[in-house]
Amino acid sequence: MSRKRFTKKLFLIILIAFFVSFGCSNFFDAQAAGPVKWRFQSVVAPGDDIVKIWKMFAERVSKYSDGRLTFEMLLAGSSGVAMPQYVAAYSQNLVESGDLVPFMYPGEFGEWVGVPSLLAWLYKNPSAVVETSRQAKSLYEAVLMKRGIMPIAMLNAVMSSDGVTPIFSRKEIKQESDLKGLRIRVPGKVQEEYIFKKLGVNALTIPISEVYLAMSRGLCDAVKSGTQRLMALRLHEVAKYVYVDSYVGSFQPSFIVCSQKAYESLTPDLRQALIKAGKEIESLYWNEIFWHPEKYQIRSEIDALKEARSKGLLLRMLPESLIDKMGTLAQAGVQEMGGKSGTEGKTLVDIVNKALAKYPKLESEVYSFVKGSK
Repeated sequence: MSRKRFTKKLFLIILIAFFVSFGCSNFFDAQAAGPVKWRFQSVVAPGDDIVKIWKMFAERVSKYSDGRLTFEMLLAGSSGVAMPQYVAAYSQNLVESGDLVPFMYPGEFGEWVGVPSLLAWLYKNPSAVVETSRQAKSLYEAVLMKRGIMPIAMLNAVMSSDGVTPIFSRKEIKQESDLKGLRIRVPGKVQEEYIFKKLGVNALTIPISEVYLAMSRGLCDAVKSGTQRLMALRLHEVAKYVYVDSYVGSFQPSFIVCSQKAYESLTPDLRQALIKAGKEIESLYWNEIFWHPEKYQIRSEIDALKEARSKGLLLRMLPESLIDKMGTLAQAGVQEMGGKSGTEGKTLVDIVNKALAKYPKLESEVYSFVKGSK
């Protein structure tokens, strides 16, 4: 073979190799950059207010990705994954994205995630809730990422600055002794153990959907939950009083998350769109929606309390001495749970104590409303 022929052949081989390599690379890039549709799961009902925020997030992701990353909302448990399995589902990429409330998973993350359940009795100012969210965000994010879960945005399960969870009661509560033996459906073991049992309450664990029947038959005296939820269950028909037992709602982080594996499968531009939308919706929530939910067609707790009053329920604050005692019990519970959970628990307790010190003054829209409604 002549030198000239050999040179031409070598050039041709190099040229073919280049085009094959370039073409394959472009092919796979095109595949990765094509339209992606993720499932977004939650047990929350489609009409819940937080769904409005999730949809705002999804719209932003679609906008920033030019419609190449979208979501199919699988609400009310329609993903087929039971809520106790959500951590595993995200870790193993069985479902790409959805919501996650760490409080629901003490077995996965440690007892310290129960601390927020008691904070409503400690805080007197909603700014303390916001301060806690800012300082605790990195703590929660690190814990999630260790499990292969990518945090996209941190919201709050308690939607608004006035988001208290009052007690709907058949019986009057004038003083601490009135709680002795009172049969109250309590939301969760943490509040039951650290607050209500210590006050002599007979804490019930019946499903919330069965409370109406139990109260109408005299088998349950009271129930503690959000006003909107209790009104939707028509509990104004079987209760006489609404007792507000805290000045503000709690810090209870609720995350928009995705599987780390699903995140890594995205092209860089889609990842950027996802993160940008998450940061934007998180900022919008804490700076605007939390303080002014009505601007976004989200009902405030005060609006729900007004509806309860219009249905004939009597609005009351629990005696301040009793609220103070609940605060003392909550403080002891926070210290105990934090102390059981290693570094994470101690870090969160330190964050809580600093927020309390920074915002000690009573500033409560709910307190002013209820006091002025008599």
